[in-house]
Amino acid sequence: STICSHLLWLEALNHDTELVIQKPVRNRSGDFITEVQLKGERSFIITVLYWIEGKIVWDNYGENTFVDLPPGVLYRVGAALGKLHRHSSQWTLPEGFTRPESESQVLPKNLNRLHQAADEGRIGAADFAVVEQTVHRLLAHVAELGKSSQTWGLLHGDFSCVNCVVHRGEVSPIDFDWCCFGYFLGDLGWTFAVKPMSAPLCQAFLDGYEQHHRLPDNYLQTIEGFFIESCIRLLSWRVGDPDQHFPTLSRFVEGACQKYLNDEPFLLEWMVEL
Repeated sequence: STICSHLLWLEALNHDTELVIQKPVRNRSGDFITEVQLKGERSFIITVLYWIEGKIVWDNYGENTFVDLPPGVLYRVGAALGKLHRHSSQWTLPEGFTRPESESQVLPKNLNRLHQAADEGRIGAADFAVVEQTVHRLLAHVAELGKSSQTWGLLHGDFSCVNCVVHRGEVSPIDFDWCCFGYFLGDLGWTFAVKPMSAPLCQAFLDGYEQHHRLPDNYLQTIEGFFIESCIRLLSWRVGDPDQHFPTLSRFVEGACQKYLNDEPFLLEWMVEL
């Protein structure tokens, strides 16, 4: 099952890497999943993982959205993701291993949700036109990437400073529930979209990452593409609320989408403006 596959990866990461990861516990039958019947109640399906010490990286240094974390911490956060991707690129998947593909595969569906919001007047027509053009460019870009062991594999799926804990300087990724198959740089694009950071911290993260997993040629443009895809994914979730409006969308369209269409680097500059 997908749950067993998720836990198999956690077990392998514990065995194969120096990362401190929540290790899953097998029951007496050697299985990860146990059905528990409570007296007089329905049964429950449970899994058990070891607890790891630590405090959420972001919360450990402040609660502001754009707080400046210490560069050394961001370096170690990036290194943790690099270690995950290196393991994924080298690991032989067990027979029957199954996890979903990244949500970037449903980008056209997300675009349709934004189209509906534009029809309702909650998104400006001009802004939507640029987003639509950007999505078509993104899809063409992704189609050109190819799927080698160095570019495509098992991802964390929801990696960010919010899903890493730090204890005595050691950074540990947590919450692998969204692990999926996709492009490794998609994890990086999501990280920067969920919790934007200053340009120096962005660079510290990338430096830490590359110590453990090589960044391909033209990696920044590809990360920028996945950053935009991640922002569109987040935006598509928000449009489900009919009361949501998007007064800052034009800034995203001008500062990210339009520059991406014009082949102008924007990600580090985008971080500087925060």
